[in-house]
Amino acid sequence: GAMMQNLKKYLIPDNISIFDAIKFITENGTQFAIVVDNNQVLKGVITDGDIRSGILKGNDLKSPVSAIMN
Repeated sequence: GAMMQNLKKYLIPDNISIFDAIKFITENGTQFAIVVDNNQVLKGVITDGDIRSGILKGNDLKSPVSAIMN
């Protein structure tokens, strides 16, 4: 319904790169994104902070977002 329609703008695929996730979160104007698989099944949530700590832990910007999400 309407709720799912509103959430769609926050969804990113679990195989997207950390770099693309940063771009998405920045352009989206939120501090987070909802990570889903190919079947739109919830895999986790990723925040600005997750990205920062993921990079500090040595994850590459080309790494998949699934490597650093909660």
